Amino acid sequence: MDMVLERFFKGKAVFITGAGSGLGKSLAIKLSEYNAKLVLTDKNEKNLKEVIEGASKICQCVGAPADVRNYQELLNLKNKVPKEWFIEISIANAGVGGINPADHFSLEIDQAIMGINYFGVVNSLHLFLAEMKSLRRGHLVGISSLASIRGLPSASSYSASKAAINNCLESWRLDLAPQNINVSCIRPGFIKTPMTNHDAFPLPFMVSSEEAAKLVLLAIAKNLKVYSFPWPMGFLSFINKFLPVWAYDFILPKLSPRDPKNPLLPRIF
Repeated sequence: MDMVLERFFKGKAVFITGAGSGLGKSLAIKLSEYNAKLVLTDKNEKNLKEVIEGASKICQCVGAPADVRNYQELLNLKNKVPKEWFIEISIANAGVGGINPADHFSLEIDQAIMGINYFGVVNSLHLFLAEMKSLRRGHLVGISSLASIRGLPSASSYSASKAAINNCLESWRLDLAPQNINVSCIRPGFIKTPMTNHDAFPLPFMVSSEEAAKLVLLAIAKNLKVYSFPWPMGFLSFINKFLPVWAYDFILPKLSPRDPKNPLLPRIF
């Protein structure tokens, strides 16, 4: 797999958001090993600096901290990219997890999750779109989630934000195909990252961020339009998608039962 990925990514300029930790960091590390040119950003300046310093030892790498909700900050980062680089692949990876049960619903939490997971992804993918259209090539990649398939208990904001990305990317894929721009929607299950370091609900079939990064990069190299992993979670989500409402409403609460004495409260992971 490594040889295939190295041949594909070598010399290509790749933009990654959320590169300071988790999946984004693992993507940056693997791509640096494949000698790609990297443009990295993350809201956490300290984490980002460490990743850039490490990647710069073995490949060309630039970056700057930015909040993906702030398009001006992304434009400031864009100005740091060498003029001769063409960003061929944009990976909108930055995102947050969280719970927001309807019986304790927080508008603030809802807006924060939607702001990062939806508007932040759109901002990030739009950043280099004009250049891709001008050269009639490029690849936009959005990191969604298997939690986007249906509304999960206590996760209305998270599920909704990822479902919005699914539909946005599907529409973009159709619109940009005539201009030879590829669009991929990646739907992972649980990845071992700081975002999944909680006990709010079960986290089955978890994969490491290193394994996830390889799978994501392979999906990009294969130009997969939609890719779900790991396969056991993908299979269960596929079944979930087609469950009738009465069965879904009966089964899902049993998979993540709630304790009335200890109610779940809205929070971001």
